[in-house]
Amino acid sequence: QIETHKGVLFLAKTFCDFVKKSSVPCELHIVGTGSKLQELHTLVDAEKNIKIHGRLEHSELSAVFETIDITVVPSLCYENSPTVIFESFSYKTPVLASNIEGIAELIKEGENGFTFVAGHEHSLGEKLQWCVEHPREVREMGVMGRAGIEMLSREKYLERLMELYRF
Repeated sequence: QIETHKGVLFLAKTFCDFVKKSSVPCELHIVGTGSKLQELHTLVDAEKNIKIHGRLEHSELSAVFETIDITVVPSLCYENSPTVIFESFSYKTPVLASNIEGIAELIKEGENGFTFVAGHEHSLGEKLQWCVEHPREVREMGVMGRAGIEMLSREKYLERLMELYRF
């Protein structure tokens, strides 16, 4: 959702500042729609490193996940358990997310992603810089993220239940 509380405008502004300082080429892909979509377009209109996909069908997401190295979840408010984090892990894509309850609990720092101080440009910028400087480690975190959610599959869940309730 392109809404203020989701932090997408914050992310876009931070990314614009980041690419001006960074010597490593990188892109930001934004998926979604909402009441702040026009404001987002106005903010990033001149930025060739930012692609706004708009709303995509679930079947179209794999094409986006295949082109990205990390998913950024820049929420500025509490979120229980964002689906995008689990989707990202399923595509072996690590997550860089706000350190807000509900979100931060899904991130194992340095294993399947990182957290940053919510709404803090410098904190997010530092993590972005680390990610562009360490592509191999980022890919390894993606593998760890995928392994972590495989334990949540229906089959694994049923196996665990059967182990717990054997008589």
